[in-house]
Amino acid sequence: MKKNKGYLYFCLYFFYFAGHSIPLTYLNVYLEKYLHFTGSQLGLFSGISIFCSVILIPIWGMIGDRTRKYKALLIGFLIAVISFTYMLSIQTAFLGALVFGILIEVSRCACNPFEDTLAMDYSAHHNGNFGLYRSGGSIGWMISALVVGLLATRFGLDHVIFKGYMLLLTIALFLVFLLPRLSAPKAGAGDEKKGDIISLLKNKRYLFLLFITLTTGIVADGIGAYNGNHLIFTLGGNELMVSINSLCQTLPEFLYMMIFTSVILPKFGYKKAYLMSVGALIIRFAIYSLAPTPVVFMAGTLLHFFTITCTTAGNMSFVRQIVPPESFGTAATLLYSANTFARAFYGFLGGQIYEAWGSRYIYVVVLVEVIVVFIVEMKSNLLDIPYQKAAE
Repeated sequence: MKKNKGYLYFCLYFFYFAGHSIPLTYLNVYLEKYLHFTGSQLGLFSGISIFCSVILIPIWGMIGDRTRKYKALLIGFLIAVISFTYMLSIQTAFLGALVFGILIEVSRCACNPFEDTLAMDYSAHHNGNFGLYRSGGSIGWMISALVVGLLATRFGLDHVIFKGYMLLLTIALFLVFLLPRLSAPKAGAGDEKKGDIISLLKNKRYLFLLFITLTTGIVADGIGAYNGNHLIFTLGGNELMVSINSLCQTLPEFLYMMIFTSVILPKFGYKKAYLMSVGALIIRFAIYSLAPTPVVFMAGTLLHFFTITCTTAGNMSFVRQIVPPESFGTAATLLYSANTFARAFYGFLGGQIYEAWGSRYIYVVVLVEVIVVFIVEMKSNLLDIPYQKAAE
């Protein structure tokens, strides 16, 4: 097996998240500005489209663990996302947009866990740095969001949002074909154990990680779809300011991600790293709820790196240590299913709050929740294990 192929995973994350940043940053703005969605319609679109994919995500994981065809599955789902994105781009009414939004989420939510599974397997076989590979996604997100904001300001968001997304995912698709083969055991071998979702649901540490993910780690992503609406329609900014906010979000993330699995986790362990993540989230939402200008709002966004790093590299490293290798794909997709469920819930909740009280109160509501979870996490010892580097 050839070595030194880690750059392919770095590049895959770069282009995948460069593309992924576009709808997550601008889709709600597009829907409100061009299709004239109301706050409740935005909540329904965010909530229903994501929620419909939750049921299928663990199934994708079990199929992956049993077939070991993570690469082929990833290729298929990327093709589906690109196709459904084109169909979404030509919709003009709520129902049509909702249907293809659902199909995109069902396909897209399988891509991330399969990418992570492939990258973690490669890291284990080649003593690689998963955090470094995953930092490629942060750089891609940062550059793409800024470029799209500049293009949208000049040409209009409707001319760049879907074309940019499809182009970047097509490049990511090409890179998947170049990923090296790994010497994983074949499904159906006589002595091979298969991923068991029941045993995962009996694992207290895994369940606690699911709880933390549901209540803190993914909250910022769930309501993050409304950050652009808040910056433009509440604080009086424009599309370029939305891009600058994404830059504030991803530049520190890239730097922190590069050292997270090589320095932060070995030095502090999981519990302290996750406490820093939730503590930063409390400060961030407090700033968001009080910010009088886009500049002050962006100061809170600078703290994003604590949380996103734990919910990506931290979660994958923790799961790798606490579940059997044959269940890792199932555990990763089930965890991503929890992320997706939470994102759907907070997306729906955010839309209802937005329409009833305004976007500022979205941050007030989640701030109270995150404070409570911080206290629970501080008293629990279920995350209190030392970091162990993956070995072949």
